[in-house]
Amino acid sequence: MNNNVVPNEEKSTAMLAHLLGLLGFLGPLIVFLVVAETNKPFSKKQAKEALNFQLFLLMCHIISSFLWVTFIGLITTPVIVIYGLVFTIIATVKVNSGEDYKYPITIRFIPEDKTAPQPQQPVQQQPNKEEQPKQQ
Repeated sequence: MNNNVVPNEEKSTAMLAHLLGLLGFLGPLIVFLVVAETNKPFSKKQAKEALNFQLFLLMCHIISSFLWVTFIGLITTPVIVIYGLVFTIIATVKVNSGEDYKYPITIRFIPEDKTAPQPQQPVQQQPNKEEQPKQQ
């Protein structure tokens, strides 16, 4: 989205959703539940994106905690923490400038709205077998 199109209130709400992700998944969940019924598509989409990312990080932390038995968790836990911090800060800065941000390498547990208009792909027609010239 363009900076001219997104109102400051929506940018602030979206930024708050990403920043509260530094405290865990409850912050983005609360923001998502608050803006879910409003007419603020940018805030709603970004709160959903922040919540999906935090749920993904929670899943990674749970898996990593099981890996502590084999000492692999000793490596994966700091990597997950740094990954979460870096991309949460990047998302906060991008959203504050009005850009639509999507986290890389994440699972989208809460799917995007199907009501939003999707660009249509042109349909290619197959040539009819009867219209093709016969080769002899």
